[in-house]
Amino acid sequence: MIFRSSILGLSLVCASFFSSAYAALPCNGARGKFTVNQDGSPGGFVANSAHVEKDQVGRNIPLIGEEVQVCDFARVLGHAIISGDAHIFDNAQVSGEAEVYGNSRVCENAKVYGKAQIYGDSRVYGDARVYGSARLYDNAKIFESAKVYGKAWVFGNAQVFDRARVYGNSRVSGNARIYGNARIYGNAQIYGDAIICGDIISIFGDTEVAGDVRIS
Repeated sequence: MIFRSSILGLSLVCASFFSSAYAALPCNGARGKFTVNQDGSPGGFVANSAHVEKDQVGRNIPLIGEEVQVCDFARVLGHAIISGDAHIFDNAQVSGEAEVYGNSRVCENAKVYGKAQIYGDSRVYGDARVYGSARLYDNAKIFESAKVYGKAWVFGNAQVFDRARVYGNSRVSGNARIYGNARIYGNAQIYGDAIICGDIISIFGDTEVAGDVRIS
């Protein structure tokens, strides 16, 4: 449970909260307030510097769960749903009908939109984009300038980063790493300890890549 109060303090860092008394305070003690959703339910903490879209009477248009924190200069727009212990901070933006929940984090300059779902302990950061009907869960990470979209799923301990793209109905899981300018699409499945990287790599169709394999 986080304390329902408005206190001046420190900003968040993307990786984790500071190991101090401020860690128990919403947005590490930044000025802000707890909000109310359109259905009258208690909303989470929104820093004064952040923006959650409001209706005419000042209630959240997105659904913001009671334990949620929207900090720094983050923006939550449209009919997005942020719930669980999720945190949106730095300059991140969540919009459309996207859902971010569980213990997930969206930060730095990342954007999550469309009908994307981010949950578990997943992380989206850097300049990454997750959109369409994509799903990111477990301990998956999308960062740098990577994009995951369409109906793609990234889960397990998988990471997609650099300029990589994962889309279509593809699945990336296990300890897989997708980076460089790699493209994973169609019904491709990448899992195990596979590494796909390089500037001209495309894996598509019904291809499966598994185990301790490196394609570069």
